[in-house]
Amino acid sequence: MTIPGSRSALESRESAPRGRGRPRDIDADARILRAALHVLSREGFASMSMDAVAERAGVSKPSIYRRWSTKIELATAAIATMANDDPPTTEADAWKALRTELRLFERAVSRDHGMSIIGTLLAHEEQQPGMIALYREQVVRARRNRVRAVLDRGVREGQFPADIDVNLVLNMMFGYYYASYIGGEPQPADWPDRCVDLVRRATEAR
Repeated sequence: MTIPGSRSALESRESAPRGRGRPRDIDADARILRAALHVLSREGFASMSMDAVAERAGVSKPSIYRRWSTKIELATAAIATMANDDPPTTEADAWKALRTELRLFERAVSRDHGMSIIGTLLAHEEQQPGMIALYREQVVRARRNRVRAVLDRGVREGQFPADIDVNLVLNMMFGYYYASYIGGEPQPADWPDRCVDLVRRATEAR
């Protein structure tokens, strides 16, 4: 006998064949991916289990396997959801735009267990190089390209010197956040302003 609301009842509902043309449950997809990110950040890839993801997402394990047939597929799909979805920066002043981009970066890396995910991906880089490659391509590179675009615009408009070392500036600004986090130092709320002001003083003093 199947008890309504039990896991066996849940599995029965979710394993039932869909009617022709029935849309996929997008809400369940999102819950599963959020749960996968949570478990991945807490347990690491090696210890991440479909059971734990299913329990946190409130779905059955067969429901997950119908969408992603392996743990690596699920982890990769979850990491892909961390891709940048911020609207373009509209600040006309390039210096203000840099500050905005750094605040957006901080918001992105502090949500969805961002720093924990980075640690997990680095720890499994040799065993699962595809996961960190995806993160670098869809998350890190996309974020850097946004800031690079602001710097390039500043050069074109004469707000930044034409010979500014774009990669150095990028690494200095992002590196401050990562270094202070790893060092256990709290980031002051105005750290984007401090970073941008330092770069501005250095470039204008030349």
